[in-house]
Amino acid sequence: DLIGKTLAQVKPGGRGPVLLTKSLGSTNAANTINACLKALRELRSAETEALLRGKTVAEIVGKKQAERLALIAATAAEQAAQARTAHEEEARESRSSERGRGRGERAGGERRGTGSGERRGGGGGGRRRQG
Repeated sequence: DLIGKTLAQVKPGGRGPVLLTKSLGSTNAANTINACLKALRELRSAETEALLRGKTVAEIVGKKQAERLALIAATAAEQAAQARTAHEEEARESRSSERGRGRGERAGGERRGTGSGERRGGGGGGRRRQG
């Protein structure tokens, strides 16, 4: 098992990348978890690493893995575009349904100013000073 009992709690279900750890010094659970979380925060993408080294992604991870990463990135970009389009359509529909209700009406069919008679805000409602 590549993941000890302590790290299994950081990575439940064993999903995601394989974690190989080397512990220096004390191996108590708190130190192991802190070291693991620090390492996860410092992870860089293949694209970032390639830029830092002045190489291509294929030179860093190999041709097959580079193709897989490119496919994953393209799929993610397509899904993001679809989600953005769906969100924009929902916003348009929401605006058009609000316009269709008429002036002064709210979503619940209630007109403004009805209810307990109290006004909100701190306008004061008194006379203005002339200065």
